[in-house]
Amino acid sequence: MQTLQILFALLLAAGLLPAQPYQPTWESLKNHKDPGWFLDAKFGIYTHWGPITVATENAPSDMEWYAQQMYLIKHPAFKYHQEKFGDQHKVGYKDVIPEFTAEKFNADEWLFVLDAKPLEESTNRGR
Repeated sequence: MQTLQILFALLLAAGLLPAQPYQPTWESLKNHKDPGWFLDAKFGIYTHWGPITVATENAPSDMEWYAQQMYLIKHPAFKYHQEKFGDQHKVGYKDVIPEFTAEKFNADEWLFVLDAKPLEESTNRGR
């Protein structure tokens, strides 16, 4: 408990926690002052796109960890996988991976949607 109190005090001192709690009112939120570092912060978008999009297309929600959940008998992904692909012993996640071809991917379309810089000007993009 003492460790938690020390951590709370450090976060408060660093300005990462509000000095007093906000109330669920607009007036309370109007009193908020953004820290200096926040005003200079950059906005970025991170997307994770891969074989899971093939496996979970038209699937019920809560399948963010599909590669694991499809093997958990009590999870909805287990039954969903059996209905869509077949028995997990015969068709596992490794068999779904080759179905992810990205044939319809168009980087220019995404840049337009995100209103981002041209791809060649972007930084820190994955390959």
